[in-house]
Amino acid sequence: MEDRERLEAGTREQALSRAAVALLKGIVSRGRDEELWQDILHSQAALKDYFGKIGLVLILDELDEFAYLRQDERSGLPRIVSRYPLSFGLSMLLVQLRKAMGEYDRAQGECRLVLSFEDIVRRMEPFLPGGDE
Repeated sequence: MEDRERLEAGTREQALSRAAVALLKGIVSRGRDEELWQDILHSQAALKDYFGKIGLVLILDELDEFAYLRQDERSGLPRIVSRYPLSFGLSMLLVQLRKAMGEYDRAQGECRLVLSFEDIVRRMEPFLPGGDE
C-alpha cells in the first residue's frame, strides 16, 4: 500500500510541477491542453501558495478557461519582468485589436477572429500621421 501512495504522491507532485512551469512560461488555456488545465484546477491552492512566496499571483478564470501569473505589486519584492512604456502607435494598435475582439465576441463568433493586414491598416488610419486628411 505504501508503494501505491508514494506513486500517487509522485504523480501529484509531477502534475504540480508541470502546471507551475507552464504558468511561468505564459498563459495556459483549457483549449490548448485539457490535462494541464485539470492539473491547474486540482492544484490551485498549492500553486497559489508556491507562487505567493515569490510575489506572484495565480489568476484563474474558470469561465473563460485560462490561467496566468501576475506580479503582486504589494509584495515589496523586485519585479520579475521589467515594465516598459508602449509607444502611442502600439498602444492604439492593441486598443483596436481588443475592440475588434469585443465586436467579434458580441456577434457570437464560432471560429477564430482573423483580421487581414488591410483591416488592421483601415482601423489604424485615424491614428497614423496624416490620417486625419
